[in-house]
Parts: sequence; C-alpha cells; structure tokens
Amino acid sequence: MWWSADALEEVAARGELAINPIVYAEVSLGYDTIEALDAALAGFTRLPLPYEAGFLAARCHLRYRKAGGARRSPLPDFYIGAHAAVEGRAADARRGPLPQLPPKAADRRS
Repeated sequence: MWWSADALEEVAARGELAINPIVYAEVSLGYDTIEALDAALAGFTRLPLPYEAGFLAARCHLRYRKAGGARRSPLPDFYIGAHAAVEGRAADARRGPLPQLPPKAADRRS
C-alpha cells in the first residue's frame, strides 16, 4: 500500500484529487466507520457518476466479453475509467489506459 500513498502525493501535487461513489466504496473497506473514511478523504472532490460513464462502461464491458472475458456484469474498473474519460480526467494509472469516448460523449465534455 506504500506505493498508493506515494502515487496520491504525486497526483495531489499536480492538481485536484477526485473520487466517485465506486472508488468511495472500494476505499471504505479499509475503515471501520464512515466518519473515519470521510476524514481520510477530506481532501478529495466527490464527483457524481455521470450516465455517460455508465454507457461507456457497458460498451467497454461488451468488448471485454467479446474478447473472452468471463465476468457477466461491468466491473468497477470499467466504470471508474469511463467516468475519468467522460470528465476528461486522469484515471488511476494502475487501471490501464482510458476507454475511448463515443463521439457524442466527447462533444459534451468540451
């Protein structure tokens, strides 16, 4: 987990840190109370998960299934990457490259 703290410090130095409800849920497993979790995430901007991200996550999941992936429902990583793509933000580097935006979603981002 030490690399995560280092990565957060590096990203924080470059700009705003943001999370969505999916990341919040993933991180919450490390805390016993919601108060402790909220205190730990005090410096993060909380973003809603846009519907466009759900659409993009589903398209990425479809490609994953066609390529032989076994999971039946979209994985959190698809939602997180799609959210970052729709918002024009950087995603967590360990999650890999961002999915490609459909043309209409890219137009709305500008």
